[in-house]
Amino acid sequence: MLVKTFNSHFYDGKRWTYHESPVMNIDIEAALAYDDALEKLEKKHLYSQDEFEILCHSFIEVEI
Repeated sequence: MLVKTFNSHFYDGKRWTYHESPVMNIDIEAALAYDDALEKLEKKHLYSQDEFEILCHSFIEVEI
């Protein structure tokens, strides 16, 4: 859930209610049954995973 804070006068004279989306109601048993119905894949390590990790932890430092 994303939350944005407002100044203290934002709510003056207004009533707000929060309604959670029904998408968030997940049936765990149905999700596990779906996962079990999928073709099982072989677990393996690919070189591209190493490249991705390097890219995720890299940054360029610019001196101004």
